[in-house]
Amino acid sequence: IGSASAHFLAAARPDARIAVIERDPTYAIASCTRSNSCIRQQYSTPASVRMMRFASDFISTAAEHLDCDINPKPAVDFHERGYLFLFTDSQVEVA
Repeated sequence: IGSASAHFLAAARPDARIAVIERDPTYAIASCTRSNSCIRQQYSTPASVRMMRFASDFISTAAEHLDCDINPKPAVDFHERGYLFLFTDSQVEVA
């Protein structure tokens, strides 16, 4: 959350001085780097759906958004693979 907030704040206020204080400055043990890289978009509220669509679009084009002198076109290595839902015949009606 802190890095994302800093990114969008810097985009909105290029003249601002912004610092992110992170326990692990390498982000090696950050929760997003340890996740299975799934972005759920099955939410019931319109605001949640819009937020997840924005996140998916941002991550898909992150190399362009995060491009900078010290890390040009960073490799994000995100691959959308989807979900697999399995049901028995008796569960199809409920699903």
